[in-house]
Amino acid sequence: MYIYIILLNYYLLIILNILFIIIFIIALDGWTSPTGRSLWNFIILTPSRQEYLFSLQDLTEERHTGEKISEEILKVLQQIGIKKFGAIVIDSGSNVSLARSLISKQFPKILNIRCITHYFNLISHDILKHSFATKTLQYCNTLVTFFKKSHICGDLLEKLYIQKEISGGGLKTFAKTRWITMADCTASVLRLKTCLLEVNLI
Repeated sequence: MYIYIILLNYYLLIILNILFIIIFIIALDGWTSPTGRSLWNFIILTPSRQEYLFSLQDLTEERHTGEKISEEILKVLQQIGIKKFGAIVIDSGSNVSLARSLISKQFPKILNIRCITHYFNLISHDILKHSFATKTLQYCNTLVTFFKKSHICGDLLEKLYIQKEISGGGLKTFAKTRWITMADCTASVLRLKTCLLEVNLI
């Protein structure tokens, strides 16, 4: 019952924002779930940088052409009100680029914006092509994997960084599909360097 109250409050908040805010940005992204389903989320961004998940769709049975994606975007725009939107943000895949262009062509006041996060991801992959970066991340991931798998050492490490009041939590894993994890992983090793050395001496 409690979860339904939370969801009701969430949707009421979305409705209130939609009624009183004039300019929105629509952002969307698609991915494949662990069960092989093609899922797409449609997020509404407000001028105050709030994000609302407006729609989550299963498009497994659809062809992901630019035309089809633009149709799905248009449905969301129409539900909220086309005049309330100032921009559309998606990554630079050929089909979604076409979808962005089709929407901007139909509604010239809606700006066609490429997703900067996607470019950061591409840049991080270029950095990883350098041998120094590759080796550094391999060493960091080896450390992280060891402490994740060894419960005794992991527990020792956790007790040490809590004792030393080091903020930021434990070691972070690097994942190639998430560019920010490259920085998170290496930063976590550097942050916990003194603790790691102490565990090594125990």
